[in-house]
Amino acid sequence: IGVFRGSLAETLLKQWGFKNVESCTTDAQCVKMLKFRRLDAWVAPLSFKSRYKEKGGLGDDELRAGATLLILHEYLAGSKTLDSDTVHKWQKAFEAMKQDGSYVRIMKKYGLKPLR
Repeated sequence: IGVFRGSLAETLLKQWGFKNVESCTTDAQCVKMLKFRRLDAWVAPLSFKSRYKEKGGLGDDELRAGATLLILHEYLAGSKTLDSDTVHKWQKAFEAMKQDGSYVRIMKKYGLKPLR
């Protein structure tokens, strides 16, 4: 099972007891290994699917999505010393993106579900 080295997928599979985990240094390496049948499966974000063809020549007809292992929620974080003015600017910018539709367009472009 191919995973990106140092990724959450690698950590989880090892925690879950998988012994046949092959770490790749790049997504392109995992794609090529899958294409040339050096891997039986690859754990990667489905939102990256559009990049697989350009990185390693795997088209939609060659990929089959399997089980969802984990659903993650993205967030933006700052240090405790981040000033409140900056936090408010970020919040205001995010609200503006939701209002003008750019946030939804960006999320859909990468195959992600927008927050409500």
